[in-house]
Amino acid sequence: MMVHDMPRMGKDKERVSSRTQTEFAVLQLIQREPSISRVELAQRLGLSTANITGVVGGLVEKKFLVEEMSSAKVVGRRRISLTMHPDLGNVVGVDIGTFNLRIAITDLNGKLLGYREEATEMWRGREAALNRCFQLIDQALADAGVARSSVLGIGVAFSGVIDVARGMVLSYPRLGHAEQWKNVPLKQLVEDYFGIPCLLEDSARAVATSECFLGAGQNFRDFVYVDAGMGIGASIFIGGSIYRGFNGSAGEFGHMTVDENGPLCLCGNNGCLEAMASSATIIEAVRRALSKGVISKTLEMAGNDMDRISIEIIAQAAEENDSLAFRVLSEAASHIGASAADLVNLLNPEAIIFGGALFRAAPVLLLDQIRRVVRQRAMEKAVNDVQLLISPLSTNAGAVGAARLTAAALMESVHNRGAETAIPTMPQQAVHAG
Repeated sequence: MMVHDMPRMGKDKERVSSRTQTEFAVLQLIQREPSISRVELAQRLGLSTANITGVVGGLVEKKFLVEEMSSAKVVGRRRISLTMHPDLGNVVGVDIGTFNLRIAITDLNGKLLGYREEATEMWRGREAALNRCFQLIDQALADAGVARSSVLGIGVAFSGVIDVARGMVLSYPRLGHAEQWKNVPLKQLVEDYFGIPCLLEDSARAVATSECFLGAGQNFRDFVYVDAGMGIGASIFIGGSIYRGFNGSAGEFGHMTVDENGPLCLCGNNGCLEAMASSATIIEAVRRALSKGVISKTLEMAGNDMDRISIEIIAQAAEENDSLAFRVLSEAASHIGASAADLVNLLNPEAIIFGGALFRAAPVLLLDQIRRVVRQRAMEKAVNDVQLLISPLSTNAGAVGAARLTAAALMESVHNRGAETAIPTMPQQAVHAG
């Protein structure tokens, strides 16, 4: 009898393992695409409807999932959609920028529960800026009525050069900040303060994640997101997933060489795109021209205070036919366009999506010039296929993207621990989330 029982026990173990794997796959897909239906789940996972119904029923019973009746009808029936149970916990996404600090609180479905935006106050120094950041996270949670104990993890988007796997900020090539932000264990600092897992991610990738799920990137599998503000970065999506490169440093679009005899970049090289076309470079070019006596509306718009000149003021002046503002923006767009043409030739993407403060300020002027340059420089077949678009997303995209990446990275721990147990851990493979 024992001889016959042993194979059966082995099969039972395989069935349990298979069901566990299916449960996890279902949770991952529902977290990635909230409000998906059973039929869609079965189609996407290549499983029978009966199999999916059984797995989903178990997950609903264990309070992993919630069923919601949709207003949409499918062949006379109302569609039943599935989302992660709200009691499973929440996540926080933080976008630490040179000037602005943005904090988003979401549930595991990505539903925004609270948002706060404040000045980063980098000028106070790294330690003071981080202490302020941590305090504002606590305040944002309190304002949203979200208990700190419900937060499963924190995602931090940072615009410097980072090592995602080690959670380190390697450098921050911004004037006045480079030395203080060299080799900073930011992930560990966050975890030490809050006592929960932290995921550190490049800010361009965090914004691009929002673009992929909520913005123009929803329509494409192979696209590049370019983020231009005080710095310039990019994120590459291949087959719907972020391409990180061999050691995770893919996407340093701002440090492509535009002119080897160009100005010195804070990274140490000459003629980087960031040194020739970022918002910081454009603002400095306008200030330099004004100091030489060039007449421009920008100074009047800034209340005759050159320190108050911003990319938004320069864009407004260009719209009012200010020649200086129009020229510096057009030159920046030409440099970005030349680099974008290289992307088109190298990667043959379906789309390049442009976002960030620079493109929010002057979308039409910049995109028109970029399109002209790309058409001139890229190979005909590739340029005929690529779409060049402006991101429709707002300034919260980086924080929301960081929260989404964190939620995805925590799913295995959430599944393993069940709905009622203690804080999960951030797996090493979290760096591949999204």
